Amino acid sequence: SRRLSIIVGKQSTEGSRESRTLAEASEAVTKPAVRLMPRTVEAMPLEAPPQPLTTLVGRDHAAATVLGRISRPDVRLLTLTGAGGIGKTRLAIEVANEALEAFPDGVAFVGLAPLTDPDLVLPSIAQAIGVVGPGTQSIEDRLARALDQQRMLIVLDNFEQIAPAARPLAALLQATRDVSFLVTSRVTLHISGEHEFSVPPLEFPETDARTDLRSYSACALFESRSQAVRGEFTLDDTNGPTVLAICRLLGGVPLAIELAAARGKALSPSALFDRMKLDLDLLSGGPVDQPARHQTMRAAIQWSYDLLPPGQQQCFRQLSLFAGGCSLEAALAVAAPNHSATLLPELSALIDASLLLQEPQPDGAPRYWMLDLIRRFGLEQLGSSGELDAAVQRFTTWLTELAEQAGMAFVGAGPGNWPEILERELPNFRAALTVLDDAGETGALLRLITALGPLWSALGYQREGLQWLTTALERADASVPVELVVRAQILATRLTTMVGDFLRAEALAVTAGKLARTSGDLAALADTECMLGNLARGIGDQPAARMHYESALVSFRERNDRYNIGYTLIQLAKLGNLGIPQRPGNQADIEIGEARCHEAIEIYRELGNRWGMARALNHLSYLFYKEGRYRDAAAAAGEALPLYADGGNLTEGSQCIENLADIAGATGKGELSARLYGIADCLQERLGAPMWPTYRIEYEQEVNRARALLDPQAMEAAWQSGRELSDEAMVAEALTAAVILAGASAAPASTTQETHGLTARELEVLRLLATGASNQEIADALFISVTTVKGHVQSIMRKLDLSSRTALAAFTVRANLLAGG
Repeated sequence: SRRLSIIVGKQSTEGSRESRTLAEASEAVTKPAVRLMPRTVEAMPLEAPPQPLTTLVGRDHAAATVLGRISRPDVRLLTLTGAGGIGKTRLAIEVANEALEAFPDGVAFVGLAPLTDPDLVLPSIAQAIGVVGPGTQSIEDRLARALDQQRMLIVLDNFEQIAPAARPLAALLQATRDVSFLVTSRVTLHISGEHEFSVPPLEFPETDARTDLRSYSACALFESRSQAVRGEFTLDDTNGPTVLAICRLLGGVPLAIELAAARGKALSPSALFDRMKLDLDLLSGGPVDQPARHQTMRAAIQWSYDLLPPGQQQCFRQLSLFAGGCSLEAALAVAAPNHSATLLPELSALIDASLLLQEPQPDGAPRYWMLDLIRRFGLEQLGSSGELDAAVQRFTTWLTELAEQAGMAFVGAGPGNWPEILERELPNFRAALTVLDDAGETGALLRLITALGPLWSALGYQREGLQWLTTALERADASVPVELVVRAQILATRLTTMVGDFLRAEALAVTAGKLARTSGDLAALADTECMLGNLARGIGDQPAARMHYESALVSFRERNDRYNIGYTLIQLAKLGNLGIPQRPGNQADIEIGEARCHEAIEIYRELGNRWGMARALNHLSYLFYKEGRYRDAAAAAGEALPLYADGGNLTEGSQCIENLADIAGATGKGELSARLYGIADCLQERLGAPMWPTYRIEYEQEVNRARALLDPQAMEAAWQSGRELSDEAMVAEALTAAVILAGASAAPASTTQETHGLTARELEVLRLLATGASNQEIADALFISVTTVKGHVQSIMRKLDLSSRTALAAFTVRANLLAGG
């Protein structure tokens, strides 16, 4: 069987338009392959669907869904949409070849890619079903008469370049009763009765998976197509991570994966990955029997881009700056600087053209994003458009102002949902930093880096932030405002201290202090004193630490800097003789520390700053533990940890888990203690927050207490089992431990259990999520699709007003929802 091919030549000026188009169509098409309708002698010859030469990988569920929908009597027009190369045609062919049972009068396949004249669509359909010749009736009437009461499926492949033909197609649908159309198009047809199926990319693990990568369709396709050019290729533990990286880079787009795999004859996966990051044209060399737009990835994208009017092309180019998607507000700021509402039609058109994707956030607001391959093409177009400099200026300005709003929130009313916003915008921040760095805009670069202080220090990106600061500070000259340099050096001091480089941190702090004194920046001077206090405490020099902290506290009180007053009180509470496992501490020092923590709690409660409260509660837990008040210590840690976890701050949250491990060891629960130590150890290692030298000896003494409760093999097994949990499962286990160690027990589930507005299915998803299950694992367990799982997770987040999976896990434990309802 062959796909219908119509070559349109120069039209004659003689005769009727209808006669010309029919005659040209008849002359241009060789006699179609015939599939007779099974239940009538006067059956029409049909252009049969092509027989694919390769297996369809990873589309079983999609094919079944599409066939089920188009088989319904109320769905007579179903449009498969998606970006170029996403696999619309291949999916349509699969459905067409499986549809004969549902369509007893036959299935016809009409390839429209060669057409540029919308008036040739109906003649093409007529040719495919055997209605040929000029005749006395109009083509519309003859088609309607031939198709009426025929339970037939007609596949129209590649409709986007002849979009005006949607109107006569709508008329044909209205003039018939039973015929159905399956259309592939990068844009919807926008006619009455149209149903849409957006063809998704192939699936790949959201994180580095420990399971067989072949179970993910993107990786399975890469292996299958690689074996076609190099038969000995096998996906294994050695090349698996690189193959996964390739599939992620290509966004799961089947055409891109096939083109990349075809390069396996000459390039190893690692070499291929390195080249692909730089060269979009590497994805070329597709089969010569395929349309030109499917022989290179660039051509596939160019096809869609060229169909856009100039205004939509401009919007597309400028939105390609966003490496991690964007909100409507961000899109308006960058692509419509006057905040004109006229951008909304452009966004809708780009979504229709499958160049832009949209998905709702937990709060229901839309977020727009591009597949990476499409974005890279857009950046190329932006670079040659003359718009680059102005667009980049708007892009970096918007992100800097966003970061500064976040920074003010962290030291004011609390982080709120800003941690989730910073994490979500991280790819965009990285893109902006890279652009500023490449342009040599040192002042603007330092401003953005310092504004992102909470991201670097609290959300686990210490080393990345430090690298950016080091680069920018080395370039800073007299043109950069001194107050900006001082703030950057203070942040560098904090981050350097967190990663354990105390000598470098001290040098940075001293330099910052000198600049602050010279410039008269009293706020920066107080911050520097506080950093010097941290450094002294980190190496065990308590007198020096106390001196610096008290100096800073005086300055903070004079300026009524409530956030930093609370922070410094907590640091002072860490000084004194607090005791070690073999020796009790000084009760007066402990009581002074507790009083300071309570004062800090009140300050942060008045501010509404949840992370500040968590920091104070965490150290209060530590002081209770030192007094032997183990239940109170566990309760305080159990109260602090959700406050950290809700905002994604597991850098400090790991200290809560370590406190719980100490309590478990002190109360004879060796296995629980070892698992909690494993969790804390894994988090601190992964987040780049090593233990300060002054605490190492005491830590080893605490761990040895747990070791004494278990044999070496059991200790190692429990420790390792804690390290292997996901973040969500780590938080859930630690909170469960806090409940146990505080002497409380979870209430049994009952038929009147509070559901918090969640449906039964959402509760099932939430319980699995809290155990650390991935979307794929949840889908497998509940026999639903990954897309459905994502929809449930978004709905749960919206209903509970939470924005991260870790926060959901913490809530699940606190609300006693882990048990089945």
